[in-house]
Amino acid sequence: MSESILSHALTMQVLGYIGLVPLIIAWLAGIALSVRYWRERPRAARFCLASMGVMLAWTLLQQVLYFTVYLWAEDMEAARVSVVFSGISAIGGLVHTLGFGLLLVAVFTGRETARE
Repeated sequence: MSESILSHALTMQVLGYIGLVPLIIAWLAGIALSVRYWRERPRAARFCLASMGVMLAWTLLQQVLYFTVYLWAEDMEAARVSVVFSGISAIGGLVHTLGFGLLLVAVFTGRETARE
């Protein structure tokens, strides 16, 4: 890859971190709330904590993976870089599905049945 394309891609990646700040704050708040309500609703708190932890960990790992690919990109063809990024994104989709699934379980677990 050319130097200017790589430089531009790194700049865009760094700017993308700014967009992650609200998500990271939300996940940290979810973790804090899970810890806060652990004794009152242990099962829901456990699923919420797992959900927030999975999504936070994946987001951080994904950024490391993207940055690593950028560093290696100068030795790779553009098509191969695209395939690697697509693979990372596909895995991310699965991880986020897992995270949101855990969150849904947290929301609906331990609820009393509806009274008629």
